[in-house]
Formats: sequence, C-alpha cells, structure tokens
Amino acid sequence: MACIKKYDLIGFLKKDLPEKEMAGAEEHVKNCPECREELNWLANLSSAVSRTGEIEPSKDFSKRVTDALSEALNDANDTEKAAYEQDRAEEELPLLQWFILKLKDYVQPAGSMRAWALSTCCHLLLFIIIALIIMQTPVKAPAPEFPMIEISPVEKTESTISWEPRNPPDWSKNEIGVTPTLGLAEQMPWDYSVDFGNLASEEFYPLSSKDFAPIPPVISPQKENYVLKVRDKTRALILAYIAPFRNEERNEFLKTENGKLVNESIQNGLKWLVKMQDKPTGKWQPELQLGKEEYTIGITALALMSFSGSNETHLHGNHKETVLKGVNYLLSQQMKNGKLSGLIGPSKGNYMYNHGIATLALLDIYSMTLDKTLLPALEAAVSFMVSAQNESGGWGYTVDAEITDSSVTGWQVMSLVYAKNLNINKNLNSALQKAKKWYDSITDTDGKTGYRERSSYPNGYLALTSVGMFCRQLLATSSSDTEILAKEEQLLLQQMPVRFVKGNERNTDYYYYYYGSLAMYQQNGPAWKQWGAALQDSLLNIQQTVGANAGSWEPVDRWSNYGGRFYTTSMAILALESNFRFPRFNK
Repeated sequence: MACIKKYDLIGFLKKDLPEKEMAGAEEHVKNCPECREELNWLANLSSAVSRTGEIEPSKDFSKRVTDALSEALNDANDTEKAAYEQDRAEEELPLLQWFILKLKDYVQPAGSMRAWALSTCCHLLLFIIIALIIMQTPVKAPAPEFPMIEISPVEKTESTISWEPRNPPDWSKNEIGVTPTLGLAEQMPWDYSVDFGNLASEEFYPLSSKDFAPIPPVISPQKENYVLKVRDKTRALILAYIAPFRNEERNEFLKTENGKLVNESIQNGLKWLVKMQDKPTGKWQPELQLGKEEYTIGITALALMSFSGSNETHLHGNHKETVLKGVNYLLSQQMKNGKLSGLIGPSKGNYMYNHGIATLALLDIYSMTLDKTLLPALEAAVSFMVSAQNESGGWGYTVDAEITDSSVTGWQVMSLVYAKNLNINKNLNSALQKAKKWYDSITDTDGKTGYRERSSYPNGYLALTSVGMFCRQLLATSSSDTEILAKEEQLLLQQMPVRFVKGNERNTDYYYYYYGSLAMYQQNGPAWKQWGAALQDSLLNIQQTVGANAGSWEPVDRWSNYGGRFYTTSMAILALESNFRFPRFNK
C-alpha cells in the first residue's frame, strides 16, 4: 500500500475518514515508519495549535490566503484556477476545514499538478495553521517579574533518558521508556505568559508553560518547537515554548573569524571531555585529574553545561550519548525521601555546591528539550533548594548551615530564576526576593560583594563581586541596582583576564572568568568588548594543544586542587560560551 497522503493523515488523526479507509490507514501506519513519523509530527502540530484557544481571524484573512495560493500556483491551468476561485466564494465551511477539502480536490487528480506545486500546497497549509495563531490582536499581559531565559529549539526526536534514582519513588504516572502510541498528543493545561515589547531591536520573547503534570507521554511535546516571529511596528507576540536565542546568536558569532577560533577551541574542549568521561557511569571523576572525589556531582554538572551551552543535549547534537550518560548519572544520585529528599548527590562535604550546579545543568537541558521525564527530578531538586534557604536569605554549604555564602548562593539563585521561568515551581518569588535583599546587604557602596558579610574577602573580591553582579542582573528591581552595576562593571574592567604566566598562577581564576563573562555580557557596549577580547586572549593561550590532554585547560588557578582539570576545562568552555548562552535581560 502506498504511503498515506498528508490530507488523509489529518483525517486519520481527526477520525474523519470512512470506516474502511480508517481501518486500512491504521493498518498501514502500524507498518510504515515514514507515515508514523509524519503522523507524530502532525499530532504535535495539532496539539500546539489546539492549546492556543479560540482565535478569530481578520475579516480579509480568507481572501489574502487564497490570493497567495493562486499566485503560488501560477503554473496550474486556467480552468482549474477559475473553478477554484468560483468554489471558494460559495463555501460556508470554517476556513481550515474548507481549505483542506479544497486542497484535496485540487491536487488529487493524477498529473494535474507538478510536484513542486503539490509541495507548495502542503507548505501553504502549514503556513495557514501558523498564521491563524499569530493573526489575533495582541492582548496586554504583565511582564514577568524576573527575566525569561530564552534558549534554542530542538530537533524532532524521542527522549532516551533512563532514570532510576536511589530508592526510586513511585512515579508510575511518568514512567520513562513508555512507547509512544498513535493519536493526538496529550492535552496539557498551558498558561502562556505573553510579553510584548518594542520591535526596534527585533527582540523575541518566550512563553513559559504551566503545570507540567507528570502524565504518561503519548507523543512527546519536545518533538517540534515552533517559533513564530511577528514583526509588527509596536508589538510582538511569540507563541512558542522557548525562543531560539542561543542558536541564532551562536550562528552569528561563528560567522566571524574570531568566532571560528573560539568555536574551534570550544569543540576541542568538548572532545576532550567526551574522551575522558567514565563511560559505564556517565560521570567525570575529578580525583583522576588532580581534583577531589567529593565534587564529582558538581564537576559532572559543569561538564554537561559545557555541552548544552553549545546546543548539545541528549536529544540533539554531536554528543547525545555523552550527555545522556551524564544526565542519567545525576538523576541516579538524587535522594528520594527524608529531610534531604530532592538533594542531588551525597550528603557529605559542601553538598549545596554540588546540588546547585547539578540542578542548573538539568534545568538548562530541560529548557532546550522540554523532555518531561526530567520534571519529577527537577521539581524535587527545586523544592529541596527552597527548603535549604536559611533565614538570612542565602544558602550555606549544607542545609543546616547558619552561615550564608555568596558563592554557594549564586548557583541557587541562577537555578531558581531558571526554574521560575520554566514554571517548574510557581512559588519562588519570596525565595528570590530574600536572596536579592541578602546580596544587597553584603554589597558595599563601591559595588564589592563580600563572602559571608560585607567587606569580607578572604580570597579577594573579584570572583564574589562577579557572582553578586550577575545575580543582581537577574533580580534587578530598581534604579539603584543600575548604579551598583555600573560600579561593579568598573571594578571588573580594572582586573580583566590576563595571559597565564608560570609562577604567577593567582592571576588566573576560571571561576571569576565564568561569572565575570556572564555579567559583562549583560552590560554590553565597550565594557563587554574589552572584557571579551581579554578573555579570549587569556583562555585560547592556555589551552593544551598537544598530548593526551589536548583540548583541555591547565589546572593552574587557586581552585584547581578541588575540581582538577575537568573543572578548569568546563569553566573555560562556559566562559567562552557566555556571549550566546543567555539573552541580554535589560532588553
């Protein structure tokens, strides 16, 4: 039996085909991978459209669409075109139903159209579905309290995560590995948080989804993420899961000669990380590269973030297997009950570092894939993180720590802002406001951020100030924040990254380079240009180019004896990825 035509597949999805045709189509789909893939694609598209609610097209919409179709099919014979124009004036059916039926009648006779014309019709049908979504009149909606993180869309592929936590909880309603079945994708209650903005800078605003309840996957929503760009003079309405910022910015950057050099450096670093991963477990073992075993969770998470920063996830990219193993390792280390339920990693040492970085890594991958098999772990991790916040508003090394640490707190703040924007948890405003007040309390009038209290810098103020600066950019609420940020910018410009000189290791600080790069990219302008040039000159000249460690970065800073070469390599890559990881929030 020949493959089912697209319009018949739509009828099959809606169960509109005659009984005999329905039975035959069902039998064919069971045995035809191509039709099955096409059916899943159409089901996801149908599900995405259905979630937008009732939309009334403009009065002249039908005429504009059909005029465009007539123009596109200018090679069709005059008789067909005349009949087509006459029929459309007499039809009273809803627009989409009418168009599908007319398209079927128009293209079905054998040989009546060229192949390109048939293809044009099919693509125009998809255009109409998309156009119906975006032609509605924009409605004002309150801007989000915290900036939306915009990430790139994903390819059409299935989740391959295998999650078995220690003492695995009973998440039977969200089993991993459930085989997708035919039919429309599940209807999920979505709340599109729409933001409108001036399009002078062609900004794109993402939508956050609501209520990702753990339900059995039928056709995973991550198969296609459609980003619709509306270029109105004053408004923009984007109906999509996530915006393509990371991919677009990266592609633009890679067109430059400098971008090509940086990308080559990043790719060499990723290849080294792939080679050095412990394949049976999926982890990176810092103790094998001059680090300490107790930081295995955090080091593995930093490595995963290096991959996701270059659009590599367990569902798409050149290193899917590596990322998949790393993700599964983190998931396997999450605790399921007791006081530490949700903690990722063992409850020993400075485990809030590990937990904060691991949660951030999983959130980053989730934001790029919307793979809901990650949701139970993320919900538990975020809930634990909130419960671990102390009365001062920050976080310490452990859940019971009375002393708050500005470095540990930075990872938790980044994770919670991410989780809020992804609607992992809807009750994070209070925790974020408390964290903002705490950072205000330990930042002096010059912009310097203390370690545990104001004016306390046991290892210098630069790294801590860059952490506080980026968190302030994430949480800024007033003009006083802008004033402090300007002072912090000047502090960082006075101590920009420098080339490594043997015997003067303390001039190199990968931690400072990472947070400083995130913060200075947000500042933009001459400050970012100066910082970015210095950063690239420093990091590209300290990367190993020969031998077993070719592609890695030398463990020469003050923190290398904790995380080893895996730490320095991951942090260097993350710093180099900073100009296409997040959008500029102030826009």
